[in-house]
Amino acid sequence: TLEPLHKMIMEKGTETLREVSFLDAFGKDLEQAYHFCEQYKTSKRESDLNQAWQIYSQVFALIHQQLPQITTLELQYCSPKLLSAVDLELAVPGTYASGKSVVKIKSFNPTLNIIPSQQRPRKLVCIGSDGRQYTF
Repeated sequence: TLEPLHKMIMEKGTETLREVSFLDAFGKDLEQAYHFCEQYKTSKRESDLNQAWQIYSQVFALIHQQLPQITTLELQYCSPKLLSAVDLELAVPGTYASGKSVVKIKSFNPTLNIIPSQQRPRKLVCIGSDGRQYTF
């Protein structure tokens, strides 16, 4: 069911500029589709469900069309909390070795690169307390 997702999007509010942009672009359509879903619960009219499905399909098509153009994500817009996380008491994954000093996460690179593939994984780079960059 899409109801928890709708509640999260519409009621929780936005935390990042990316979320604000998403709601500006698609919020009205998603709200309208949700309205048709809610209307279907009482009316049981298939046309209400079809209307909702048509709107969801249009939103999906627009997002799918825009995705290939996005090759980077700026943390300041999509995760400002991660960008502001500095001098953590957390070891860089994969660097811990018994008897050696712990390499801790000092900061995160402000830009995530998106690998252009079917799954579109992101490359996250953190800076260790040793000054080296670690890519995940």
